[in-house]
Amino acid sequence: MTAASAAVVAGGSGYNVGNTLTVSGGTGTAATLTVSTVGVASATVQTASTGYLVGDVITVMGGTGTTAISSQFNNTGTVDVENGILDLQGQVDQISGNTLTAGT
Repeated sequence: MTAASAAVVAGGSGYNVGNTLTVSGGTGTAATLTVSTVGVASATVQTASTGYLVGDVITVMGGTGTTAISSQFNNTGTVDVENGILDLQGQVDQISGNTLTAGT
């Protein structure tokens, strides 16, 4: 039997792209997997920042998951999401109905 793909059921930590993992159990030759991507399952703010101004460019980069902002969001500048999804969960001041009234 040959596995064409594998899914992570319970991820570990400390892995890097290119690491080889050996599957234990079963009989015969042990299977090996090569880590091809490393991602974040969840994240919390480690260091909050201040000094952002309305009209600043806000860039979200790294990873492929969802970045959520749950507080009020007020920015007339550009929000640049380079990877993943930005989920604005709080009030967005520049939205009227379904229309973006400022920023890009």
